[in-house]
Amino acid sequence: MGVFLSSGVLPLVPTKGDGFHSPTIEDLFPAVVAFEGTPFAIDRVMLIRFIMLVVLLICLFLYAMRARLVPGRAQMAIEMGFEFCRKNIAEEIIGKESVGNTPPSSPRCSFQCSS
Repeated sequence: MGVFLSSGVLPLVPTKGDGFHSPTIEDLFPAVVAFEGTPFAIDRVMLIRFIMLVVLLICLFLYAMRARLVPGRAQMAIEMGFEFCRKNIAEEIIGKESVGNTPPSSPRCSFQCSS
């Protein structure tokens, strides 16, 4: 079995030269794409986050326009995603008791109150 795996499977990371090189600290701080020298500097990682935020908002807006009492396939997939985030992420981190007591706009409300 070891011979089959070593000869039949391609490596996940292509090796060049003398093998694997671990990431350096420069890999954690990519080059700035926009607004260089300001507190609002945007690198490629943040740009991808903005693009995915826009895609997510467009998808949620489109499916919210067609929301029904009995959900279709797409609406059910969106609702399953929300339930996954609520039950498997939020309740695991915050706790089941705290999730129900936290309003969805609490970060925005605390920001407005402190301004």
